[in-house]
Amino acid sequence: MRRILVALVTVLSTLYWCPFIDHAQAGAQVARPGTASGTQAPGMPPPRDNSGAAQSGTARLRGRVVAAQTGLPLRRAQVTVFSPDGQLRRVATTDAEGRYEFVELPAGRLSVTAIKAGYVTQQYGQRRPFEAGTPVTVADGESVERIDFALQSGAVIIVRVTDEFNEPLAGAQIQVQRFQYGPDGQRRLTGAAGGPGFGTMTDDRGEFRAYGLSPGEYVVGATVRSVGIGTVSNANDSNDGFSPTFYPGTINPAEAQTVSVAVGEERSVQFAMVAARMSRITGTVVTSEGRPAVGAQLLVTTRQGNGGSSSGGGTVAADGTFAISGVAPGEHSIDVRPQARPGTAVDGEFASVPITVSGADITGLRIVTGKGTTITGRVVFEGTAPRNGAPTPLRVLATPSDPSSRPVFAAMGGNPLSNGALDDNGNFTLAVGPGRVFFMVTTPPSWVMKSVTLDGKDITDEPLELTSNQPVSGLVIRLTDKLTQVSGRVSDGRGQLLRDYVVVIQPADPKDPLIAARWTRMARPDTAGRFEARGLRPGRYVATAIETLEQGRQFAPEFRERLRRGASEFSVREGESVALDLKLTPDL
Repeated sequence: MRRILVALVTVLSTLYWCPFIDHAQAGAQVARPGTASGTQAPGMPPPRDNSGAAQSGTARLRGRVVAAQTGLPLRRAQVTVFSPDGQLRRVATTDAEGRYEFVELPAGRLSVTAIKAGYVTQQYGQRRPFEAGTPVTVADGESVERIDFALQSGAVIIVRVTDEFNEPLAGAQIQVQRFQYGPDGQRRLTGAAGGPGFGTMTDDRGEFRAYGLSPGEYVVGATVRSVGIGTVSNANDSNDGFSPTFYPGTINPAEAQTVSVAVGEERSVQFAMVAARMSRITGTVVTSEGRPAVGAQLLVTTRQGNGGSSSGGGTVAADGTFAISGVAPGEHSIDVRPQARPGTAVDGEFASVPITVSGADITGLRIVTGKGTTITGRVVFEGTAPRNGAPTPLRVLATPSDPSSRPVFAAMGGNPLSNGALDDNGNFTLAVGPGRVFFMVTTPPSWVMKSVTLDGKDITDEPLELTSNQPVSGLVIRLTDKLTQVSGRVSDGRGQLLRDYVVVIQPADPKDPLIAARWTRMARPDTAGRFEARGLRPGRYVATAIETLEQGRQFAPEFRERLRRGASEFSVREGESVALDLKLTPDL
């Protein structure tokens, strides 16, 4: 097969998006509270937000959602308003005239997104696919009008999957993905927004319809699940199956042919799955004390792109043996979880063992489970701001340093004593599986994480290596209400102030890609043309203003270096506000 290099996602001409911008952003107006916004149509819900008001205020926001191609109102479209810090999220449904309204909003900068099946999801002010929109700034008592959307018809990819004999394959799981850079600077396949979600499978004709896609280039793949887990190996189990396959019929994603779609375009692709011999894996699972891990649950996790998908299910036999059949060639892991008893928290041992399958059976695999690492510590609040108002209970979280892996928690049964929840004095206990992790806190509004220390050493940006049976104590996480604020404007080469740009802020000194990503921020201008980034950690930074930025590109190492060439350096101290006047860097 001819090798076809996979290109980065192509951003289509801005021409496709002009109708959306002209209608949606022309003259966002501020009106006096109580301005009429249209009458309620019969048979439709009121155009109000229907979610609880965890944060409330006196601001009001209204708008309308229509179809870009026809200008007709879109009924029952969902509009979401949320704050950049994630502390506020409200949802409203449009009425028969396509109108929506949010009331009792807190003052601040808010992002607004509209979604409807069959259309491309849009943020307000978004001009190009895979980019951020424009924040809307509201003040106390203000009524902001005409936050309107003109949604483009989504692209459609119709996928037909067959076997090697051109017979349709029902039950094949379809993935529509695109290549994107992750925080570690690596380019991987990532699930496409609007693409099929978990459990989406082909019908009896071997077909699946992926709709609502943004214009761009996609990699289409399919997987046929055939994993079976038991306690006894069956010699009569079939070894026939299929490898995960990408269009036009290759098992190597680098050889996949991208499928390019424009606004509202519908394309059909067909490919045959690559037949492969499925492998059988047998072995034993024992605890750290050498006893059979009776009743432990087994899962096979297939690593793909930035994440993975699990399949199969079963338990370890009384003598500790297990048998897994139907494992396709590729990179997997066998995850062992302790058996949960109804009504009780899980308190046991677990394991995750990576395996590479190449078509041959794997026998005699011995898996030894272990207890998770118990981490105890406290969260210190340095400041007087209110500590309530967070959308979720305050908790300490451990996130893996490897973006492609998923954390394994020992407290899977919801045990409040080991899930990182804070008590009244800020103390916490967290049980986590082995691996390298960073720590973070679900902070309330007006608070940011200042530092993470262990035995007096700052490990805020240093992943901690956790091993089984080695408890960690004395972890101190400090939060502060003295937030930094960086804001400003951007002008072009003629000194004219701009209203459409992206500012990328990154550390002044080069760092490891994963660490640099934790310091990096992107800022878009609001409706007044000003950008703002709150909660940056104190330190030295460089800021670069560019015309456009595709999602994930800020993590590409080569692009980071190009950004530095046109950057302005600045420093910010704890609680300080810094104003910047930046010049647009062209040709980036």
